Amino acid sequence: MVENSKIGEFIKRNERILIGWQHISCPVYVLNISYKSKNSDPFYPLDRAILQYLDSCSDNANIPYLASLLGMETGLIRSRIQVFIKDNVLNIEEVGSLQGTKCTELRTKYVLTEKARNKYLDFESSDRPDVTVSCSVMVDGKTLEFLPDVIYEGGGYRHGYNKTTNLHRVIMDEKDEVFKEVTERLNRLSEDKKELYGIEHFGRDFSINSYEAKNLYEVQLLFSCDKQGRLHKELFYKGNLVSMPALKEGIGKYLFYLDAGQSISIKSNMGYANGKEEEYANKLANFRPEYIKRYIQERYRIENRDIKETDFAYAPECSLEHPYPLVVNSTVELLHKAKNARLLIEDTAKGMIPVCVDNGGGGIYIKFSKEDEFLRLIEIDAAIIEWKKTHGNEMDYDFVQAKLSDISLLQWRKCFITLKRYDELEDIDRKVYIKN
Repeated sequence: MVENSKIGEFIKRNERILIGWQHISCPVYVLNISYKSKNSDPFYPLDRAILQYLDSCSDNANIPYLASLLGMETGLIRSRIQVFIKDNVLNIEEVGSLQGTKCTELRTKYVLTEKARNKYLDFESSDRPDVTVSCSVMVDGKTLEFLPDVIYEGGGYRHGYNKTTNLHRVIMDEKDEVFKEVTERLNRLSEDKKELYGIEHFGRDFSINSYEAKNLYEVQLLFSCDKQGRLHKELFYKGNLVSMPALKEGIGKYLFYLDAGQSISIKSNMGYANGKEEEYANKLANFRPEYIKRYIQERYRIENRDIKETDFAYAPECSLEHPYPLVVNSTVELLHKAKNARLLIEDTAKGMIPVCVDNGGGGIYIKFSKEDEFLRLIEIDAAIIEWKKTHGNEMDYDFVQAKLSDISLLQWRKCFITLKRYDELEDIDRKVYIKN
């Protein structure tokens, strides 16, 4: 598990230390709205011109002449006429006249329907007709204000909902007084904001038809330490810090704790804590020492009684000297006690590891310090890994001569045993002492 790459970029750019992060549900309302706008069909001016001509000379229309007049291909004009017929905008009749007992050649007569007149002809000639448009727009779940612009960019937020878990503002129905303020804000929107929210340029006279309580789940809460040792708890959305009205209060109370269930795990308190928010401003975690021991016990399979308080350091509040709440002090003594020694070696070699937060998603970093003797073991282990990569996964005495010539036979063999490199030690012994 690693944090989002955009989080890493933000941390690097702002010279921070990332301590942890978690997904956080942001309550929102999705409003299904309708409004008046102008007909935005790109064919509308052409269609209107065609219908005006057909209305003026319904039984004597010359389609090639009309196409030439409009600067269009005859085929395009005829295809639009077929669309009109299909959409019940235009009817056609075959008409002729009698000369004596004979009927002259039949002509096509174009008859506009009432729908055509309402849509294309019965209003000021310089304007497009009004149409009713429906769409949805997302607002904050507690204040019903619009969210930061970055939330709406690209429209991706429409696919980022999940079932509701946070408390929303209580709304009685679509006639609730709060919606008057929302429609007023919609009517005051600038052209740029309308485009951002997916509303047409000419949108006006907004009304709210229905609403749905949702949660925006791609918001994350970052825990980071700056160069002065100050803790920051900040909301992050797709590469940007954001301010969410519904989450304005309570963010400072978020912290991590160890939960001792059937197995020990790290969880978030989800912002539920007694006291004032400022009391938690620089607090990261609430780890009980006995639970820390149990965490080390379960991860590395060490008897609880064998874990000393000097085997870890716990700092609930962030500081420049101790930005991480939990540091495991890796020693050779601790390694000898671990049945899962390989995992302790690998974790310590990494320097710190991200641990999943069980509820809500996310993670927190646990740091590892190492004494000099343990550091030497890690260096030898890294050399073994690299040697096997470049020598076909084989291990022989050449490795000892190349990498461990500065230590005695007894010492390097002891190192292999401490590192649980039994197979590699057997390979060397077989090639040196067993003759084919």
